[in-house]
Amino acid sequence: MREKSMITLPFYNRIIHSLKQKKGGKKTGIDSKFYLWCKLHFKIDYSVGVEILCSSKNGNRIAVVEHYYQILQEAHLKTGHGGRDKMRHEITQHYYWIPSKIIDSFLSTCMSCQVRRPLKLHVIPTAIISLGFMTRLQMDLIDMRTRPDGEFKWILHCRDHFTKYSWAYALPSKEARYVAESLLQLFFQFGSCKILQSDNGKKFTAQIIKDLKIKWPQLVILNGRPRHPQSQGLVERGNSTLCDILGKFMQDRDTSHWVSCLLPAIYSMNTSLAQGIKHTPFEVVFGQRPRIEDEDDLPPSIRKQLEDAADTDVPEMEDNISAPLLQSTPVDQQIASTHSNTTNNLTSDNNVKKNILDETSASNLGLAEFSHAAIRSKVADVCLTRAARQQTAHKVDMQLLQEKCKVGDFAGLQIHKVDRTNTNPRLLPCIIIEKEDEQVKLSCIHGIIDQWWTVNMLVGLSAVPHELVHLKVDDIQKISMITASKLYVRGAVNGVCCSCKGGCKTKQRACKKNQVFCSTKCHKNIACCKNIEK
Repeated sequence: MREKSMITLPFYNRIIHSLKQKKGGKKTGIDSKFYLWCKLHFKIDYSVGVEILCSSKNGNRIAVVEHYYQILQEAHLKTGHGGRDKMRHEITQHYYWIPSKIIDSFLSTCMSCQVRRPLKLHVIPTAIISLGFMTRLQMDLIDMRTRPDGEFKWILHCRDHFTKYSWAYALPSKEARYVAESLLQLFFQFGSCKILQSDNGKKFTAQIIKDLKIKWPQLVILNGRPRHPQSQGLVERGNSTLCDILGKFMQDRDTSHWVSCLLPAIYSMNTSLAQGIKHTPFEVVFGQRPRIEDEDDLPPSIRKQLEDAADTDVPEMEDNISAPLLQSTPVDQQIASTHSNTTNNLTSDNNVKKNILDETSASNLGLAEFSHAAIRSKVADVCLTRAARQQTAHKVDMQLLQEKCKVGDFAGLQIHKVDRTNTNPRLLPCIIIEKEDEQVKLSCIHGIIDQWWTVNMLVGLSAVPHELVHLKVDDIQKISMITASKLYVRGAVNGVCCSCKGGCKTKQRACKKNQVFCSTKCHKNIACCKNIEK
């Protein structure tokens, strides 16, 4: 059966010999079952003057094991380094009898495909657990320079981590003073948060932002590390949601002025159900549903009262109002009477008012079954349960990854999009040189990367450069991940990477001295660089 699954050249000739016979049996020396199997699946084609074994099903040529690599290589290049399905479609146009597992094995040997593999998202635990409103506030800027609205070109988006409540402010620029003004406005309305979290951009690390601690000494300001937006994933995801909703509002209103749609978009986010907390952010913050927006949404008793009041004759209303005023009652008695009526609900008028307020509170102003504290307590339970579930899944995932990672294995590290172009590899090929629990130390061709990495940040590679296989770790120096990425993307061979701020004119620059040309990913001032290959 193994011979029949992958046909070798001797077995190929044996099939042709069997098909030339009129019948199988002892006289011809061919097994009868084998002869019938050959007649069922194959036929001989003489159209080109040579005996070619073809499939009796579709007439395609039978591929033999000895020619697998050449056939697969041609199909792979013809499909533009296509995957298994594209290769299978291309191969079946001309050949037959190549198992899918052979295609998978071939793809695992393609270096170009391996370093451009899509990155798998592993289970991530909820690292941040903040209970309570304004315990942790995350903020970020949304770039709107492609669609400026007058002087406004940026949006400051702030989001409370516990309640998912959002604020948005239109800014003319991303200068720190505009960010500080918006934060002051937010803090004086809702109070200061305990932790203010953002990325490490200049607009968030400026002194004017740090001066907020003078007004609120208990404020803790946290800035994430470079190129790591996952540390404040809540507001990053919120940015995408806000942009989508903002675009829909602009389309519905047929306008290009996004500033006028910003507040309605934020309001819709805050009054919509957040799956992470099973409530709307508005309810968790204020302990009630949003106020009525239309008279038709009024409770029946209030709507009926308004209708009755509209039908009532005006002079009669004036008589009812002026009658108590004509009575001569001491002030103390009026106060005592009012207090007694309010406390004991003895009069029918007070009972009517009480019923109206109760119905309003139940349908619009608050939740009938939960108090304000109960809502937040329930949200906290949801957050903790969700975090525990994610941490358990993360623990299982990390254990499986840890068992697969061993010293000497090859792995790929993601190259940040800032350090590569759209056509460059996504992964930096590395070899594991050290391992401690869930962390590993890696080395690439150009040097040892000077930091530890968790196993869930690695992508297994089955094909790596020849130099990495024979790499001698003792002979190379330590470099940063950014430098390693630039060197690999540029294809440097001498371990020199340009990070100059000038025009790279003199040989005092490392790139010019070592005769290494600069590329678009070397430094920001590429427009004035004089060391570009022409």
